[in-house]
Amino acid sequence: MALDSKAFQRAIDSASLQGGGTVYVPPGDYLLGTIQLRDNITLLLENGSTIWGSNNLKNYQENRHLIYANGAKDVVISGQGRIHGNGPSFWDNGRLQKWLNGEINLQRTSDMIRFDICTNVVLENIDVYYSALWNIGFGDCSQITIHASPYTLFFRHVEELELRNIKVTWNKPEKPDWGSALRCWKVNNLEIDGFHGRQSIGSIEPAIQLKEVKGSVFIHNCNAPEGTDTFLRLENGTEDVTLIGNDLSKARKVFSKAPGMDHIHLFETGNRLPLN
Repeated sequence: MALDSKAFQRAIDSASLQGGGTVYVPPGDYLLGTIQLRDNITLLLENGSTIWGSNNLKNYQENRHLIYANGAKDVVISGQGRIHGNGPSFWDNGRLQKWLNGEINLQRTSDMIRFDICTNVVLENIDVYYSALWNIGFGDCSQITIHASPYTLFFRHVEELELRNIKVTWNKPEKPDWGSALRCWKVNNLEIDGFHGRQSIGSIEPAIQLKEVKGSVFIHNCNAPEGTDTFLRLENGTEDVTLIGNDLSKARKVFSKAPGMDHIHLFETGNRLPLN
């Protein structure tokens, strides 16, 4: 496939100069290096479209993200298309195991989709696969809404985070060191509605990890699938957590707390709990 990054960026920049708009991605396969989203831009992936991340690091900017935005507002990625990071091309042929063993320096892309210092970000209905690192990352963002099926999610320094109808599935074969499906660190006011996921098989990490989450945490209508060890881990700085209407019956343990977390306010009602 020919590299389509410049064509995508021209379409984004053209819409941005008009004050914003929608960049349509019709059915087909598109090979990209880094593209940057801007204010008031919607990237709409139509059904049957797939964005493929290049396996050549020279096609990426220094940050090595596939899709990113910095300081942008009102940014949307939606539709029924797919985003595939080509992760295996960076770690196959035994390279991942050699890196885990400390034998080599694994050169690879960074967070496949990345937002920094952004306001009002929406990810809706897209399928995201095979990043070489994290699928989606956020830093110092506010007003985030996700209705999608990512691989793993990691949020830091986010104001007002709302996650809805997220199903996390793992690439095969799973690796124990992949850990948690969802991590939220230094977030203010968090709502998780309709989350379905667990830690990677063999990991000692929880399905969801909360660290320094200030304000209220509301977790409801979530499901812990077969193979879930601990559903929720509460780390230092998290203060007020409510669990309502979740099916946690297949988890080995509903939650755990870090040492010194006895002061936390945890309210639980209407949940299906493990029998053990």
